[in-house]
Order: sequence, then structure tokens, then C-alpha cells
Amino acid sequence: MNKSGIFKKNIFLTLIISLINSPINLIYNSSFAKEQNLEKKEQFIEEIKSQYILGPGDLLSIKFLYLPELNFQSRVGPDGFILLPRIDEIKVENLTLSYLKEKLEEKFGEFLRFPDLNIEILEYRPIKVFINGEVAERGIYTLQGNSLLGNNTNQKNFSSPKIYDAIKAAGGIRAFSDLSKIKVVRNFSDQGKIYLKYTFLDFRNFLKTGIDDNQNIRVYDGDTIEIGKSDISLTNQLIDANKLNINPKTINVYVTGRVREGGNLNLPRGATLNQAVAIAGGPKPIRGKLEFFRISSDGQIIRRTIKYNNNSSIDNLHNPILESGDIIRFHPNIVSNTTEILGDITSPFVSIFALQNLFSQD
Repeated sequence: MNKSGIFKKNIFLTLIISLINSPINLIYNSSFAKEQNLEKKEQFIEEIKSQYILGPGDLLSIKFLYLPELNFQSRVGPDGFILLPRIDEIKVENLTLSYLKEKLEEKFGEFLRFPDLNIEILEYRPIKVFINGEVAERGIYTLQGNSLLGNNTNQKNFSSPKIYDAIKAAGGIRAFSDLSKIKVVRNFSDQGKIYLKYTFLDFRNFLKTGIDDNQNIRVYDGDTIEIGKSDISLTNQLIDANKLNINPKTINVYVTGRVREGGNLNLPRGATLNQAVAIAGGPKPIRGKLEFFRISSDGQIIRRTIKYNNNSSIDNLHNPILESGDIIRFHPNIVSNTTEILGDITSPFVSIFALQNLFSQD
């Protein structure tokens, strides 16, 4: 083989080795990368501080360091573009502030000698997050963020929703919610290319004390928050949730069948099956089995027969803590069915005899 062939072969091998050793470059060529785990939550929080990703609805303030007469404000449109003086428009969706600053200084540098500028977000767009797992109502929720400049332009009045707000928006936690490992998946941007990173939070201490110990982190548009499921019912956790006001104060359950005053009941959060039956007037003396229905967080209908005992301890198999949407039904039995039929047949005669007795007293 001549020297030229050997040289070409070496270049080819070098390219192959560089591609093998640089898989991240290949990942960035796609719209979304695989999730990258950031085990240290502090690293996750620190990175996001400079990683706010712009999107439709954000209101931007662009100020030139040496040419204040060129200062302007612009809101990101639905198409992801903003309008610029002398440049027309530029797409900013999926860009970070730091990268947008580089692009604008490059653009304005074509006709300005000193294009140095600063970018500030005057108003954040509404935040949409997806909440999954063991919450009352899984789904996509819009949380309103707010950042407006006050009278003093050096001081911003800023508030932003956090993990607490997201869980509360989803109706709060359930009896089997595992708050020791809340998974948060977040979008990050590298020059407009989006990739994902995730971390885990332990929310138990915050739920118990209300002290923000860096577990109740700020949520960003596009976040996915997943609450794990415990193998056992966590009664004390529900009590803490009620104290912290993360769950609604009341629940709605339906009690039907052989009870004295059935129907839809509005009960305090934390109420048990026995308490619901008692508020429904208690079971009738002649009754059949008790059936309990619940829709799980994954949409499955849980149905089981419960041996009713009004002395059962709280939160055991036969006296569970209730959740909104639970159904309690006392079935009739053969005797109760027969009694009801006889009641329907004899009730007119009873009324007649009652009237006769009433008039015979005169």
C-alpha cells in the first residue's frame, strides 16, 4: 500500500474513533436526547439557573450598554420569533438568555461598533407541567408564573410556582404516594437543541415541617413530575399533607344500597369508611355484603368486598381512609329484598288502616 493509501486509512480510523468517543455529539443531532440523571440535586438546581429556555409568551427587555436609544421590549410570539429594530425578526424559542445574547450581539455587530447588550425577562409565560403517578388527578396543569419590574427598575417583584404548587394543582397526594423519591424531568438547551435531564427529590421533611430545604424547587415550563407509589398506606403522610394545605380540605364519596340516608357525601379529608357509613345514617339491620370501589392512579377500578365492622381500627383493610370518588355499597340480601317487596305491597293497606284508626278516635 502506498503512502497516500496509508494516510487516508489513518484519517478514516481517526474519524471512527472520534465518533465512538463522542456519543453526545450524535445525541444533539436529534430533537431530544435520552434522559441524563443528575444524582446531585444541587447540580440540577445550579444548572437550571442559567438554563431558562425561552418560549412563546415571554416578554423580553433588551438594553444596549452604550446606545440606550436602541433599547426595546418584545414578546415572544406564538411562532417563537421576536421583532428587532433594523433586523426584522429572529427565532428565540428554545434558546437560553446567554445564547440569545451572543446571537443578538453578533447580529447588531454587523452595523454597530459596540453592540454590547443585556437581556432581561420582564414577564414569564404561563408554566405547563405534566404531573404523573400517585396524585389525585394526573394530567397537564398550567401554573402562572410572574415576574414584573416594579417602580424601581433595579428591583424585580418575582414569584414562581414550585413543586408544592404543582402537586396541589393535581389535587394533592394519595394514601400510597411515595414522596421520598419524586422524579423531576426537565428540558435543557444547547444552542437551541433540547435534551432532558432528571433528578430525584425527597419531599417528606418539607411536608412535615413546611421548611423549604431545597427540595421544594422551582418548576419550569415543560417539566414532568412523577410521584412514586408506596407498598403500604401512609396515614401520617396524609395528616401532614392536610396540615400543609397541599390536599383539598374535603372529599366526595358516594354511599348507596342498604343504608338509611345514602347519596353523595362531602366529608373531611382523612375520613374513613366507617365514618362515611355513620354519616349516611348507618346500615340497615337487614343487609348483604359491603362492596368498596376505587379508581387507582393508573385508571384501574379496584373492587373488593369488605367485612363491615363499626369497631374496626382506622386505615386497616376493612376501614380504609377514603379518597374522592370512592363508592361504598351495601348489597341487599334475600330477606331484605322480600321485606321491601312486602312493604311495597302492604303500604297502601297500612295507610288505609291508619286513616280508619285516626277517624275512629272521634
